[in-house]
Amino acid sequence: MNDMFWGLSIPKGSNRDYFGCNFEMQEVSVEEWSRFPAVVVYVAGLDFLKERGVMYAELLQKKRVKEVRIVEAEEESHVFHVFYPQSEATRLVQRQMSEFMKSY
Repeated sequence: MNDMFWGLSIPKGSNRDYFGCNFEMQEVSVEEWSRFPAVVVYVAGLDFLKERGVMYAELLQKKRVKEVRIVEAEEESHVFHVFYPQSEATRLVQRQMSEFMKSY
């Protein structure tokens, strides 16, 4: 299913190495990466895309983005905050996002 969605999102004949879905393929200078703002990457522990989120955070760290945090909602699934907007896990993520934004 994931491949189907990517296929709908990128130009015909492209694959996941297309720069629009693989940031490592993007040609960005060291100077540009150094100006990247602080980032927090949220992943859900049971999400089939969790690994991609972790890989993205690791890429940002490797590129020496000033501050990169990764936060995992351990027992949650993909887009849990959409399906369960009133859940405690969603409230926690909203609080964490708010605190992160206020700190900058």
